[in-house]
Amino acid sequence: MLPLVSVIIPVYNSEKYLYETLNSVLSQTYENIEVIVINDGSNDKSEKIILEFKEKYEKKLVYIYQDNSGVSSAKNKGLSIAKGEYIAFIDSDDLWEDTKIEKQINMIMHSQSKACYCGSIEWDVARNIKSKRRSKFIQGNILLPYLKFKIWIPTNTFIVERKLIHENKIIFTEGCEWGEDFEFYIKVASMCKMCSVKEYLAIYRKSREGSLTLKNKNKFVSFDVWKRLIKWFYHNEKKINNYSLDKVTKIINEFILPKLVIDRLYTGLYIDNSIFENNEQIIQFYNKYNENFKGLKLKYGLRCFKLYMHKLKVKNKIKNISI
Repeated sequence: MLPLVSVIIPVYNSEKYLYETLNSVLSQTYENIEVIVINDGSNDKSEKIILEFKEKYEKKLVYIYQDNSGVSSAKNKGLSIAKGEYIAFIDSDDLWEDTKIEKQINMIMHSQSKACYCGSIEWDVARNIKSKRRSKFIQGNILLPYLKFKIWIPTNTFIVERKLIHENKIIFTEGCEWGEDFEFYIKVASMCKMCSVKEYLAIYRKSREGSLTLKNKNKFVSFDVWKRLIKWFYHNEKKINNYSLDKVTKIINEFILPKLVIDRLYTGLYIDNSIFENNEQIIQFYNKYNENFKGLKLKYGLRCFKLYMHKLKVKNKIKNISI
């Protein structure tokens, strides 16, 4: 018998898109699934929609209500009750092609991998434009290219072995404002080889009104995510799958953290002056994160060279406003 796949869907005030999302999951050609819907304290018609599906798919759909505690809490709740051999997540406004799970499980069985991802399509709702997020579909040990942003894998494309998650105590960081997903999956990527289905089987709504992405345009909050990941890598050094801890932490310290600091300063100085209230705040930020600003190393490809040019412009601007 094919393995059970637990699909976890956190829901918060998603009435506008929830019907389509649930329908795309419950219409999968792969039938051995349980769908765990965690209603994170919605106050719109989300519960009504969920109960309609519960009545129709009673044996497949598990419904849990909790007081509003955040998306990470909702996902962790789903993980704690999931029975499937494999776990998949989808946000309550995203969609799947009906063959997604079937094709990924077939690939997992064929490759004997513990995790699988596929391509995704970004749907710009405001302009009603769909575009494939181009992917290299790297397989095997994907952590280093993942850290270098050579591939980007949205949450709704993954299927992961539940045993791997639980044995390594991988959960979503609660209270995290942005980046809880890639923190979770970077940990997964460090623990196993991954396969991929070279098709675009997931659809991500890029800019729906009120989405978590829109509420957190300031991605600098992910700075703490990377700091936590460094600690996690050191704590799990003996488990990390064929990676040099030194190489992994160098990428974070010499590319990712400098990138976050430089991007924020460059954006605040040249693109969006609302990021900083005044020049004094800019100088304070620059001084606080100066070690990270200086930490950039020119050995991570073309993206790094462009970042270096931004760094030079920022440094010159800082010098001028300091006078």
